[in-house]
Amino acid sequence: QVVEGTPASPEQAADKAWERIRFFHGHGYLMVLACFTFLLLMAAAPTTDRMKGALMWIALISMALYNLGWGLAGWLVPYLGAEAAKEFSTWVFFAPCGLVIVIVTALMSLAYGRQAREALRA
Repeated sequence: QVVEGTPASPEQAADKAWERIRFFHGHGYLMVLACFTFLLLMAAAPTTDRMKGALMWIALISMALYNLGWGLAGWLVPYLGAEAAKEFSTWVFFAPCGLVIVIVTALMSLAYGRQAREALRA
């Protein structure tokens, strides 16, 4: 078992796994807050109902998978080591899901910007 690139005792590996799980728990709270805020903004977004539904589902699934990545990173520490588990989760969950969340938020921002531009012209 490896923690931070050096051989570790089972206790050290368990401590590192517990640290990742606690981080996952804190991240989960923040993602719930972000999800709640996102859904409030999306509910009032000036887009079609079909577009709202699609963007909401895409964002919710991405947020859930993003948090699943933290849980998986904590679970994999004793098997892969802390850094390898984090790198795996980064490439499989954090980078793609985070990018999707940013893109969906940007699309929503563009819709609000377009609405604001039209309101200023009127």
